[in-house]
Amino acid sequence: MSELLSLPVEVTGVDTDYETGAKKHGMTRSVRVAVVKPGGDTAAFFLKTPHEALYGETLLSDRARELAWRMEGYSRIPGHVQVNAVSLDGDRLVRVDRPAADWCLMEPEIPGDLLADRLVCLDNGLHAKDAAALAAYLAELHVPVQDDGTLYRRSIRDTLMNATFRLIDSSTERWGHRSAMHRELEHRLTDWRIRLPDEGRLHRTHHDFHPWNIFLQGDTVTVTGARLPGTGDVADDLAALLVNYIWFSLRTHQAFQGAYRQAYHDTVQTYLGLSGNTFARDSYPPFLAKRLLVLTNPTYYPRQPGWIVDALLDLTMAVLREEMDALTELDGIAAIVEGPRGD
Repeated sequence: MSELLSLPVEVTGVDTDYETGAKKHGMTRSVRVAVVKPGGDTAAFFLKTPHEALYGETLLSDRARELAWRMEGYSRIPGHVQVNAVSLDGDRLVRVDRPAADWCLMEPEIPGDLLADRLVCLDNGLHAKDAAALAAYLAELHVPVQDDGTLYRRSIRDTLMNATFRLIDSSTERWGHRSAMHRELEHRLTDWRIRLPDEGRLHRTHHDFHPWNIFLQGDTVTVTGARLPGTGDVADDLAALLVNYIWFSLRTHQAFQGAYRQAYHDTVQTYLGLSGNTFARDSYPPFLAKRLLVLTNPTYYPRQPGWIVDALLDLTMAVLREEMDALTELDGIAAIVEGPRGD
């Protein structure tokens, strides 16, 4: 404590189970440390560790996010107590002075071909085996994770609900003449959240398994860009991959056909055979809807032809309404998206 405070103090008490009365712990667990300063004045400090098991937010990265907010955010609020950020180093506390704005990542360049580049020329037949390799990778990735339902609910909150509503809110120009669709979309997404079971479904997942995060070298698949919380529903990864066979086919053929449709079919059948995750179809619709909303988002794809936007939004509503089994009934997908629509 003396090192942290840059002041010689004597620790006189440590309360590791500090409570404030009727209210139980919130987002943090608090340890109260009482000290005596030079001259005899007393003071107390709280060591607070964000660790909210109720929400499944127990990762070190959850703590880092909370710590970074408190360092940066408290100073914006008049009269708010200020903080020193500390970290554990063995049995010592070490002061951390760098705010989150100074953090960055450095990753090595990944060898092989970017999947997005291969999808552009999928019709040439040179990459017909990619579907099997990608399905095998997902089957290996998707191992079950023990859970009482808490972590699965967290994954739905983080990777489905927050994600889809963020996409909707950042696509305001899409809803001006689609107000009825907008309302139905939000209602159906909320309904899907309620319907999804929360036990026995949690698996290790990537959460952003799209063609710009996937590299292939022979049959070897290497990935980047995995997202928190690292566990969730296998349908999330399937949708992130499979939606691109639809989209690239529309861009190439103005229909869902040929090598793209075959790759969709082959990926699904190989994955289901290798993983045994036949329940993936039960939760596939809302995750496919999420990925379709990514493709129609003008921030991510500002030059998307209007007829493709219309086709993908129509498909979004059809899968949420369960008008077909979007994992295996490919005729239903093709019937909705095929053909230009006048743009």
